[in-house]
Amino acid sequence: MKEIDEKLLTKSLIKTMQKHNLYEASEGETRRQHVLHQLEEVLSKWSRSLWKSKNNSSSNAAKARNVTLITFGSYRLRVHKSSSDIDVLALCPHHITRDDFFDSLVSTLDADARVTDLHPIPGAYTPVMKFYFDRVAIDLLFAQVGEHHAMPLRPRKEGGDTKGVWQEAELDDAHLIGLDECALRSLNGVRVAQLLLKLVKSAGAAGCKHDDCPEEQCNRTFENFRTALITIKEWANTHGLYSNVLGFLGGVNWAILVAKVVQIKPNATPPALIRLFFRMFARWRWPKPVRLLNMQKTSPHPSVEFPCWNNRLNHRDGKDLMPIITPAYPSMNSSYNVQRPQLRRIKDEIDKAEVILDAIYAGSSTWDDLFTNTPQPTANVTNLQIMEHNFFWQHVHYLEITIRATNANDFRSWFGYCESRLRVLINSFESHPDMMGVLECFPYAKFFERVVENKGKHGKTFVTSFFMALRFARGVEEVDLTPCPRKYLTDVNSWPERVPGMDVSIEHKLQKHLPSFVFAAAEVPATTRTNTKKVIDTSGKHEKEGGNGQKRFSSTHKGKGKRKKMPKNNHSEKWQNHSSKRPRKELSYGDTVDEV
Repeated sequence: MKEIDEKLLTKSLIKTMQKHNLYEASEGETRRQHVLHQLEEVLSKWSRSLWKSKNNSSSNAAKARNVTLITFGSYRLRVHKSSSDIDVLALCPHHITRDDFFDSLVSTLDADARVTDLHPIPGAYTPVMKFYFDRVAIDLLFAQVGEHHAMPLRPRKEGGDTKGVWQEAELDDAHLIGLDECALRSLNGVRVAQLLLKLVKSAGAAGCKHDDCPEEQCNRTFENFRTALITIKEWANTHGLYSNVLGFLGGVNWAILVAKVVQIKPNATPPALIRLFFRMFARWRWPKPVRLLNMQKTSPHPSVEFPCWNNRLNHRDGKDLMPIITPAYPSMNSSYNVQRPQLRRIKDEIDKAEVILDAIYAGSSTWDDLFTNTPQPTANVTNLQIMEHNFFWQHVHYLEITIRATNANDFRSWFGYCESRLRVLINSFESHPDMMGVLECFPYAKFFERVVENKGKHGKTFVTSFFMALRFARGVEEVDLTPCPRKYLTDVNSWPERVPGMDVSIEHKLQKHLPSFVFAAAEVPATTRTNTKKVIDTSGKHEKEGGNGQKRFSSTHKGKGKRKKMPKNNHSEKWQNHSSKRPRKELSYGDTVDEV
């Protein structure tokens, strides 16, 4: 079959990306750069003030105690959308400590009228401060330079202008000296972004033809990488695969994977890179690691020594299921959160995307089919194919985790804590002794947010829902699902900062009883929905039976759950999977869309 020309595919891809608002307008970019300059001024002023107070001095030496901001993540790689936040490292002079950052600076920012929704998280694995500065979302990390090390200088444009186009300062290996592991994680976000840019451009130089200008080829390769990465990120987000917190892949993971493809085929067009991406990783033999550079076993500086990822020498590293290794020293597995449920969904969706790319090249599909979870019926897309494409039509059994709070501030902090524990809940089902080999989980990395108007004393309730699907081994008639939800609810209920109005519940639902908001543009299956459900009340002493026979676990439930009977006709003859690399001894799982 004759395939469509690469140039035409590239044009149609860029047009589709523009339609989906995947590029930021020039006005938005100018605003972001203005915000970065302003924020750096605020932090530098705070730094000088803090230096004076600690040294009881008002000398001019304080002028040298400025903070340098360096961006990383999607903004640094130029793959951000207008709604994206800016990941920023605040590289601070030696006189500023992490305690100062999460105490004194929080007070300074809180008093600034341009700062809203300030949310410091000092206890996170990588401590971060989240806020909006002049309506631009910022994730601010802290790192401290060594006492005898100079701050990195920002490149100056001709004429010495530093207030126009944002120029990034560069870090080197010497900035690792004196860091603890927490500061190292903050600093390495910048170092990984720097090295990714260099590796992609060097791949372009290596693939330069004799009649091409090396600089032009490097820039062309980077632009192709950028287009391909934006596409892959949007595809992952659309299909519920984009979230480090929930055990899926985040921005740096997808960037490393796309950079690997660019290294293999540096002169390829964006459509060719995307097609190769899905073809290559549909066949990748995980846990074989993805690396952009050979392992750097020795420290780049005699005063720096950190452990590097090594699946042969380190037993814990050897258990990683989907290792995607960062290129900067010390090499780390950026996808250590990925467990079997998440890997299963990623592999299944990559398999489906490979089919879509082949159809796009054949002219029977469009790029829109890659960017939607529910394609519209056409001559080439049947209703059955739509159902197979949509997560909420693929299974019979689902769990809905609903997080609630009665005001916006409480909801933000409560949601953040509950979300951080969801990965443990997801993975607990398949590791529980009574459920191993009995069921498989399929989590969906998206949250459905809404505000509910109340008639009581609380005017509004802020609500978000998260879903995972369950499939049961063929022949299984009865499974007790209660231990894992109960353990999760006990964990989140013990949070010291929980206040009245914060609630979380877990419901088992059949596909026909899913709420209509999960189907988005898709047509909701015709079914009778009742408002009453089987609910375990807050006292745990009695149950209320509703018309749809669903099970609800409340965050305040203390009673024992009952075994949940699985309908006999919910098991297909063969568990549907799309990967040709599955282990031979896996069980056959049911609950396919045909039985909904």
